[in-house]
Amino acid sequence: GDADDELLSQELLPASSFVDRVLFPDGDLAYTNVESAVSKILNKRKQTDGEPEYLVLHADGNEYWTPRSRLVEYTSFITEYENSERVNKGLPPLRRSPRLAELDTEPTEVFQF
Repeated sequence: GDADDELLSQELLPASSFVDRVLFPDGDLAYTNVESAVSKILNKRKQTDGEPEYLVLHADGNEYWTPRSRLVEYTSFITEYENSERVNKGLPPLRRSPRLAELDTEPTEVFQF
């Protein structure tokens, strides 16, 4: 293979405790600069002020109830959970508006750096 196709090794990562290499059980690999990457949303409840909280499973195996306002970077996980719950209740999954769905196209050119 090409030398550029190598996975990043621990030595190539910045010397910072804020960057971690996360290998998920299904073989996916991610590099994160948070304490522990979100792996999945497990449950939902409402706080007394009405804001939803989600039970978040992190890559390190820990679970925490987290307000939606702190999960803005993880909306795809919330959408996946909400759609799963809708399907379990016999409802159709939520769909994106056609205007936004147009943004979900794959790039036509591959850029190499």
